[in-house]
Amino acid sequence: PNDNVIIIGDLNDKLDDIVDDNVFQYFIQDNANYQFVDIDIATGLYENYSWPGWGQNTYEAAHFDHILITSELFNKLIYSDSHVQTICLDEYSDIYYQYISDHRPVGLRLVLDP
Repeated sequence: PNDNVIIIGDLNDKLDDIVDDNVFQYFIQDNANYQFVDIDIATGLYENYSWPGWGQNTYEAAHFDHILITSELFNKLIYSDSHVQTICLDEYSDIYYQYISDHRPVGLRLVLDP
């Protein structure tokens, strides 16, 4: 109960689904103990989504890759050098999605001791 926990990965679902269809609703409702630090990405501009919809017949970008932290780490997010972002590696390589991944990584930087 007192450990710093970070769950990170391709969780293959959206954070902003309606309540009845949201597989993450338990964690979202229990915001005293859990926080998706990428919620601003999930509810923001599609250009920052982890899955930009490459290779699809229609452009259906979505944010499926998430970072969940426990309350023991909440106070680390207040430091100005702590942040979360989608790392747009596709902007540096024309073959990124063909040979590496169809998802962009989502990174978290936490300042543990300022």
